[in-house]
Amino acid sequence: MTARITVACAGGIGDDSLGGMLSGITRHLDRAKYDVVRLESPQSYGPVPGPRGVSFDQSLRVLDSSIELKLVVSRVPVVLMGYSAGAAGIGDTVARLVRERSTLVDRIAAVVLVADPRRPSGDGLPGHGVAGNRPIPGAPFPVIWVSDPRDPICCCTSEALRTVADQSSAFSLVDPITWGRDIRDRLATNRWQEVTRLRIWELPKIVQRYRIAVEHLARYPHEHVLYGARVWPGTGLPYLHEAARRVLAVTA
Repeated sequence: MTARITVACAGGIGDDSLGGMLSGITRHLDRAKYDVVRLESPQSYGPVPGPRGVSFDQSLRVLDSSIELKLVVSRVPVVLMGYSAGAAGIGDTVARLVRERSTLVDRIAAVVLVADPRRPSGDGLPGHGVAGNRPIPGAPFPVIWVSDPRDPICCCTSEALRTVADQSSAFSLVDPITWGRDIRDRLATNRWQEVTRLRIWELPKIVQRYRIAVEHLARYPHEHVLYGARVWPGTGLPYLHEAARRVLAVTA
């Protein structure tokens, strides 16, 4: 009998976890072996995609609980797979579980992070995620980052946009008090991504900083949604198809 594996998916903001971006990977997985399921999350960034959506931070907290529950109840190995916001949440939770040496780590077969807003720097790619630079050191399972260098969400070189990401992560129209408290706490604890301080006499550098931000914004969202079409350099396959091939290779 073929050993079964659960593939637990978390999509991006307004993205269908099962029928959206990640379906470009899961369609290549044999359902006789792989059970593809949804990880629960509001998948909202404040008022996006709906005006009453919770903040990005709150969405990730819900996703964190969903991941832990899935690992607790699963009787088979689990592949955790996320796109965009889903990748941010999965990466954060997995990094924490590894850091805490949680026994739940033993149930993870692999992790796939597509367009991770907290992708760590390295691998010959520019910058790091717009929302942070979060490696997952010491993971006893493969972590597959799927990142196009033209995607400003996972390959951000704009310090200005990183500051916007920090300022907006707790924002929602339904809970502005929490957002205000988060901003106050960030100011009190210096909880910001590192930004090079520039003086007024460094005007050319200031102008260049905002030129980079404008250039990044011009590439979003279209460069963020082409993983099913763009080819992973050196593979001859679209990013998502190559990601599926790597999942199959490490879970065979």
